[in-house]
Amino acid sequence: MTDDTLFFYSSVDREIIFIRKELQCLPKEQWTKTPVYQKYRFCNVHRCYDKTYKLLSVLDKLLSDRGMGNLHPGLRTVLRWLASNELLVWYIDNLRYNTELAEHIEQANCNHPEQLFAYTLDAYQHHRVKLCTGSFIVKRYGNDFEQMLSYYKAGTKFYEDGIQAPELMTSKDAVKFFKKTAPYCAEFTAYCIVSDWLYLRPDKFTDKCEWTAYGPGAFRGINLLVPTTKKNYISHLKELHTLWCENAEEMLDYILKETGLTKEQLDALCIDKGYFPMSELLTKPLMLDVEHWLCEYAKYCRGYSRKKYVEAK
Repeated sequence: MTDDTLFFYSSVDREIIFIRKELQCLPKEQWTKTPVYQKYRFCNVHRCYDKTYKLLSVLDKLLSDRGMGNLHPGLRTVLRWLASNELLVWYIDNLRYNTELAEHIEQANCNHPEQLFAYTLDAYQHHRVKLCTGSFIVKRYGNDFEQMLSYYKAGTKFYEDGIQAPELMTSKDAVKFFKKTAPYCAEFTAYCIVSDWLYLRPDKFTDKCEWTAYGPGAFRGINLLVPTTKKNYISHLKELHTLWCENAEEMLDYILKETGLTKEQLDALCIDKGYFPMSELLTKPLMLDVEHWLCEYAKYCRGYSRKKYVEAK
């Protein structure tokens, strides 16, 4: 590897921004002195810190607080397949304000999703609520009740036969399951669905630190460290994962020093805000974390991000 020091420096800097912005709620001028990060808004460093994942966690907690148990694996799968953040916020608001739809969300969480899916499709068709980004799935494939139900059944089966089973599995085979079982499930969609479970139940996956789906952003990032092809992509990610683990405690110590927090305080803030404890993510990274860090590193080195991430003036 080359330039790995810069890779870790830029990523740790991004972690500190997240803490100051999201956890400590400091004003923007105190987030960072790094010019690239002062000017542009970037994705979160960890995949499980993305807004969609957090909204799913909020929905999960609301259902649990209402005595409905955790978010149903079938419903989680449907939402990962077609949800925009707008749709998730719509579900959450209906639960908070106890509207007519709240009852149907609860029913879906008890393995009876029919009426909820009917309401969801009606909301899309009348342009009140968006589904997947730009309603891509709807426009291309024709999103109907039966497709929603098939994803619901696929997610339920995956949970019952995989997550609840005593045997371990590979994330690669889990992705293949959704591609085979659910109609129109592209690799990236399957990857997002499985990614949730990799964070929620990492103990179930034998290759959580050795495999991840190919991502163009991470591919750009790894090539800034070492020349990489699709054939040796995974092996180079594994090398970086090992290097990360070797430096994890030093990175965590630096973050704590810069933010003035103890490890216990940092993790408590994360949990209070609905995030996974950062110390765990730093010291026991999944391959998903390596991939996400590489995406951010590529943007850092270019000095800009995709247009949609640029902050409005």
